Amino acid sequence: HWGALAENPDATFARMQELWPAPVLWNDMTAPIDRPYAGFWVGDGVFALYRIPDSEDDMERLWGIRQRRARVHLMSLLVDDLRAAEAVFRSENIRILRGSAKEGLIVTHPDDMQGIILAWSDRAVQGQPSLCGK
Repeated sequence: HWGALAENPDATFARMQELWPAPVLWNDMTAPIDRPYAGFWVGDGVFALYRIPDSEDDMERLWGIRQRRARVHLMSLLVDDLRAAEAVFRSENIRILRGSAKEGLIVTHPDDMQGIILAWSDRAVQGQPSLCGK
């Protein structure tokens, strides 16, 4: 899926609904800061909205960058074997910001991925129709 950070979650969700009739997969304004609060089905994936963390330290801890501003910021990739991916990250010295194969989600450090924030998972996004047999 793709993810965007939003300064005002309620206003961003409302504006997107106004301008874009994509099906809403979920809308949970109480979601933890490291999880998306809303998701829209885009036909072959999910566009997810995240809250901007309250501090630069939280931004760096969660996403590996300090700049707190609204933007598209994340691409999430579905892999068959997250344990194997985690082993490759460790053997290739790719830093894991947070998560684990056991948790079903790993976020790698953008400095080790050519500046791209990537989330890796072996689980489909909540509400996502089946893709590629998953």
